Amino acid sequence: MKHNLTLVTLTADQIAKAKEVNGPRKRITHALICGPYGQRFGTEKQCLKYFNAWDPAYRIEIAPGRFKAIFPDLFDKAVKTDKFDIADYESTWDLTMKLLKASESMGRKTKDEEEYATGRPANIQYSTKTETKKQRGFWRGLFSR
Repeated sequence: MKHNLTLVTLTADQIAKAKEVNGPRKRITHALICGPYGQRFGTEKQCLKYFNAWDPAYRIEIAPGRFKAIFPDLFDKAVKTDKFDIADYESTWDLTMKLLKASESMGRKTKDEEEYATGRPANIQYSTKTETKKQRGFWRGLFSR
């Protein structure tokens, strides 16, 4: 089941609650809500960094000419909003690890991911035997021409 990735511009009341839970010295203006996986509170710049990277429409280049979304199985769409009811104001500090584990458990590796991880094309059979040349001595190689 996919969820929305939501970037929330917090109200003054929400900022006060978030600072009360996360610490008064934190600069909090926005929240990034990742469905049931957790949330992250911070400045607009901090939240936008993750929002843009985790957006299902955003692709990164994993190899020349190959592009991939970071969490395509977790999020349906990315939404920016000013009004959002937040139940828990505590930041999930291991949010990235939770998302990685959830993403890995949702599906197995595709052919492209396997090829990228091993550095070899997935459909080619490689021989484990190596061919050795007969070694010639230094002087023989030098004077046998």
